[in-house]
Amino acid sequence: MNERTIPTYRYARVTRQLPCVICGHDHWCLISRTGDRAVCCRIASAEPAPHYDGWYHEIAVRDRQLPATIKRCTRVPHAHAVMDFSDALVVYERAFTPAARHHAADTLGLKVEVFGPYRIGYHAESDALALPAMQLDDPAICGIRFRSLKPTGRKWWTAPGSTGCLLLPTRAPRDGEPVLLTEGPSDALAATQVGLHALARWSCALDQRQLNSVDAYLKQLPDPVVVVVGDNDERGTGQRGADGAAAAICCQVPSARVQRVNPPSHIKDLREWVKAGATAQDVLASAKEVARGV
Repeated sequence: MNERTIPTYRYARVTRQLPCVICGHDHWCLISRTGDRAVCCRIASAEPAPHYDGWYHEIAVRDRQLPATIKRCTRVPHAHAVMDFSDALVVYERAFTPAARHHAADTLGLKVEVFGPYRIGYHAESDALALPAMQLDDPAICGIRFRSLKPTGRKWWTAPGSTGCLLLPTRAPRDGEPVLLTEGPSDALAATQVGLHALARWSCALDQRQLNSVDAYLKQLPDPVVVVVGDNDERGTGQRGADGAAAAICCQVPSARVQRVNPPSHIKDLREWVKAGATAQDVLASAKEVARGV
């Protein structure tokens, strides 16, 4: 049986007790039951794992865990077909009242107007934003990710059965307007606050589903310019993921000009950069052209 079609039970989902050895996160990624392979959903490799929305990685012998440890510290993932979350999103959108919008804006440190260009909802019971995973294919809404507005507790989780993709604005960019591709939805909201047109990827890297959606989105534009935004983090995961996303777009969308930008080194992400006073001009002036391979 080909590795790419191995049943889900051959891999286990990482946890806080046993985080991903590739990116260091404690959710979403997987590890093989024998400890020799990982599927990282944030850091790309030369071997895509489309069944898991990530990439296969060999684990160095020194970093491998015993099978008994993997069994004790991980959980069994559940395979699923791509589901349609359109009806669920409508319910959450109705719950995103003006009061909830102001509450969310205050929590994020942004203006309430940033929610206007996006289909975003609210889960009142958990006090969390409901952020859709969107694609230019059927189903258009293929997942929902929740972002807690509480000061403590877990920050992110997904609705069962969700498939990762993009957060897309409801309007198309104007002629010649650059398209920012941010790491996560709160950065896209921050970009909107300073007048930039932004899509948000599900994580720091782009899996094939997200890449196909970026491709379809950019091909609607006559002369697309895409600016891939990375985060600054201690492990360098955000920068590597953004570099990989930019390289993938260069390969798949030859008509697009591709640029890369990170916030200043002392600032974590685009939202913090905007909160610190960055303007659209600051962001675009810091972007660098990505060289295409010959």
